[in-house]
Amino acid sequence: FRAGERHLLTWGAGYRWINDDVESVTGSPLTFDPVSRNDRVLSAFIQDEITLTGDLNLVLGAKVEDNDYTGWEVQPTVRGVWSPTSTSTTWAAVSRAVRTPSRLESDVSIVTRPVVVSGDPDAVSEEMTAYEIGLRIRPTATLSIDLATFYNVYDNLQTFELSGPPGPPPVMLQFGGLMEGDSYGMELVTNWDVTRDWRLKAAYTWLEVDLATKSGSTDTTSAELSDRSPRHQFNIRSLFDLYDDVELDMSLYYVDSLPNSDISSYTRFDVRLGNAQKVFLYMPY
Repeated sequence: FRAGERHLLTWGAGYRWINDDVESVTGSPLTFDPVSRNDRVLSAFIQDEITLTGDLNLVLGAKVEDNDYTGWEVQPTVRGVWSPTSTSTTWAAVSRAVRTPSRLESDVSIVTRPVVVSGDPDAVSEEMTAYEIGLRIRPTATLSIDLATFYNVYDNLQTFELSGPPGPPPVMLQFGGLMEGDSYGMELVTNWDVTRDWRLKAAYTWLEVDLATKSGSTDTTSAELSDRSPRHQFNIRSLFDLYDDVELDMSLYYVDSLPNSDISSYTRFDVRLGNAQKVFLYMPY
C-alpha cells in the first residue's frame, strides 16, 4: 500500500509447521535422532520502495525469521535504481542471505565401515553478503543489453570435521561450518529483434570462486568446491517463426573446463522444429 506520495510499502508474514517421523529400515546405515521431530518457522518481511526523484528510487527491505535450528535470522537488503533516460537504467544493491541447517545436518547419523558421519545440533546458518551493480540499456527499439556484476562474501559454509582422533577406520566425522570465501563475476545478456519473426539472444557468464577452510578446521576436501563451477559460459540462440505457429530454433552453448575435476570444456548445438502444440524435430549435437 502507499504511504504518502513517495513510499510504496509491501509486507507479509508466514508460519510453517513441519512434523516428520523417520524410522530407519533394519540394517540401514542412516538414522535420525530424534526419530520424530516438530519444527516451526515464523517469518515476516517488509519492503519500502521510496521515490527520491523522478528518475531515482531507493528500495529498503528485510526478512526476519525465527526457526528451531538457529533462532532469529535477519536478512536485510538495500537497492538503488537510477533511470536517467527512458532507455537506460543503473542499479546497485547490498543484501544479506542465510541458509539455515536442515534436519539432516542437525540430527543424522550415517554409519559405514570406513566413515561415521554425525549431525551437529549446534549447527549455524551459512551466510552470504552480496554486492551487485547492474546496467540496462536499449540503444534501439529492437536491441537491449543487460550487464550485471557481483561480489559475494561467504561465511560458515558447510564442512566435515573430525569428531574423534585420527586413526584406523572408522573415521569419525561431524557436520561443521568452518569454511569461508568469496565469489565474483559478471553476466552479459543481449536481446535483438532482428525482424518481426526472427530474434537473437546471447549471454556470457564469468565466475571466479575462492573458498578456504578456517583455522582449526580438519576438513581437507570441501574447499575444492571452488573448482566445481565453470569459469566461462556462453550461449547464443536464434528463434525464428517460419509461418503461422511453426518455429525453428537453433542454440549454441559453450561451457568451460573444470581442470581439477578432470572435465573438459564442451560445445553443444541444438536444433528444434515445432509449434505451440507439438515438437516436430529436436536434434542436439
